[in-house]
Amino acid sequence: LEIEDMNTATTYNNLGVIEDNPVAQREHFAKALEIYESLNIQSEDTAKTYYNLGLVAENKEIQKECYKKALKIYEKLRVGGLEVAGTYYRLGALLESKEKRRKCFGAALKAYEGCEEDAVKADICLNLGVVSSGKDKQREYYKKALAIYKKLGIEDANTAKAYNNLGIISKPKEPVSYTHLTLPTTPYV
Repeated sequence: LEIEDMNTATTYNNLGVIEDNPVAQREHFAKALEIYESLNIQSEDTAKTYYNLGLVAENKEIQKECYKKALKIYEKLRVGGLEVAGTYYRLGALLESKEKRRKCFGAALKAYEGCEEDAVKADICLNLGVVSSGKDKQREYYKKALAIYKKLGIEDANTAKAYNNLGIISKPKEPVSYTHLTLPTTPYV
């Protein structure tokens, strides 16, 4: 009976993934979670279902709660990889505190270790640059983001943002002198 219930929960999760209507998605994910919880199952599937519910949740508080529950399960199972990185990334984007965002984005980047580089990893580096303190750390993350974007051939708004932010924090190589400039001596009429 437990196997049938798990299959039913997986089916509800899959229905939520393919559904176009956010209300129906929430209902399917909630039903799947209800079954997982009734069986007291904390598996990767349970965590993915919490993540999926977070994607379509009605407000930020529910999203944060779903992502935190997913991460708690992933940590208990000692799971890493793209799902964990994506969950930390989404949670970090919702947090107000710069320090908490930095912690989540850092955990997301750590979860990416050993995974193939993709646009999400570049976006995580970009966001770490935004929330990091100290120009050297910011510069390091912006350069990592740009290297990944370049490697993947991505030129979008985030690529432009990384270039822009890197330019803002970069130190000029030589001091700029304006002593060679002369002011006009004739009045404008």
